Amino acid sequence: MGPTSSPTCADDGDFNMCIAIDMGSACSAGCGENLSTCCSNLSNMLEFTEGLVTELGSLSSDEDFSIVHFGTNVTIASALESWRQSIETINQLKYNGGGSNLAGAISRCVATLAISPPNRKNIILLMGVGTPSVPEVNPLEAAATAAMNARNQNTAIVPILIEKTNSADDSNVLYLKNEISSDGQVFASDLVDLNNLRERLFEHLICLT
Repeated sequence: MGPTSSPTCADDGDFNMCIAIDMGSACSAGCGENLSTCCSNLSNMLEFTEGLVTELGSLSSDEDFSIVHFGTNVTIASALESWRQSIETINQLKYNGGGSNLAGAISRCVATLAISPPNRKNIILLMGVGTPSVPEVNPLEAAATAAMNARNQNTAIVPILIEKTNSADDSNVLYLKNEISSDGQVFASDLVDLNNLRERLFEHLICLT
C-alpha cells in the first residue's frame, strides 16, 4: 500500500525511527498469559504498525527502523534495519504480557538510535502506550525523565494512545502531551479505528523529518 495521501511537507528528509510497542497495555484484557498473537488487540496494532512502516518505506528519503516491545520487561527486537526487514521483525513478535515499562522502552529506543548515520532525524514512535506502571516506584516520573533525556538528544517522541477519548482533559492524554511528547501532539484512537488514524499520523511524521 502506498502513502494514504500526498504529504504537505517535503518527504525527502532522512530519518531513523524506533517503534516501541506496548504489549502490556494492548492485551491487558482477554488474553491472560497466552504467549501468542491470538489477542485481537495486539494483532490489530501490529497490522497497523506494518502498514505505517510500509508507507514510510515508500518515501524518497533514506530511513531505517528499530523495533522495541515492552510490558514489564523491555526487549529490543531489532536494531536499525530496512523497512522490509522491520516488517519481518514485526511479524515475529509474540505477546508477552506484563505491565507498562514506558521509561525502559524510551531508553532502549534511544540506545538503538545512538548508532544512527549522521544527518538523520531520530524519532521514537510509542505505539499503544498506556499508563506507565513499571518501575513500581514513581513509574510516571521515570518515564517523564526518560522522555526528557531523549528530547535533550534532539529525538522526537510521538505517542499513540490506544484509548477512545473525546476529551482533551483525559488524564492519559494530558500526561503524554505534557511529559512525553516532544511537541505536545498525542494521537488517540481505539483499536477499531486505528487505520483511520494512519493518514494523520503519516503526515505528522513526515513533517518531523
